[in-house]
Amino acid sequence: MFCFYFNIDINNTNIKFIKISDKICYNNGIRNSNSYCISKNPSAWDKVFYYFSIINKNFDYVWILEDDVFVPNSDTFYYLDNKYKDADLLCKSNINYRVDNIENNLWSSATNKYDLPWFKSMVCCCRISNKLFDEIAKYVEENKELFFIETMINTIAYHKNLSIKEVEEFLYIQPKPTPGNRFRKIINGNIIWMTKSILDLRKNYLYHPVKNLELHEKYRIEI
Repeated sequence: MFCFYFNIDINNTNIKFIKISDKICYNNGIRNSNSYCISKNPSAWDKVFYYFSIINKNFDYVWILEDDVFVPNSDTFYYLDNKYKDADLLCKSNINYRVDNIENNLWSSATNKYDLPWFKSMVCCCRISNKLFDEIAKYVEENKELFFIETMINTIAYHKNLSIKEVEEFLYIQPKPTPGNRFRKIINGNIIWMTKSILDLRKNYLYHPVKNLELHEKYRIEI
């Protein structure tokens, strides 16, 4: 589910592929973080929380990307880390339920899970600090489960007085475009479907969704 789709040497000792069994996550109460979207439970998201909140707490910040997030430039994360050095959560938005439709399913996922106010964001691309991972681990210890990522991550960060930063470069992190809102763009002779608001590739901006993973490298540009 999570990847950086660059040309890499799998024998490089700096690259680690991590496998975590469903049973370990489930038995530790780390489940239900993405059950709104997929039937598999625990999901890859649950395994991210298990690994970085329990097994390996050595990183100050962790970037998490779903595989249909397109990264046009390989230096993007260095740039973003330098621009947003201290935020505990980098995300697309931080929307309070009071300014959105409270009947939205994203809000209902937090019912009886956390006190108001609730917040939400798309988190298919985000950066989470070890402080926030610690707070998520404490929630699991108390509740023996998680709730939907797009509400849970922002809500816990807010209630624990952690810093949340809406990232300008996540402008094009968007839901799957409907047929009427799709924009066909040709990059290096290949067709890429994006939302109509995307007119060009911008350095250090990220794009979602780009579903065909095999084409990510063809679209990638060094600008």
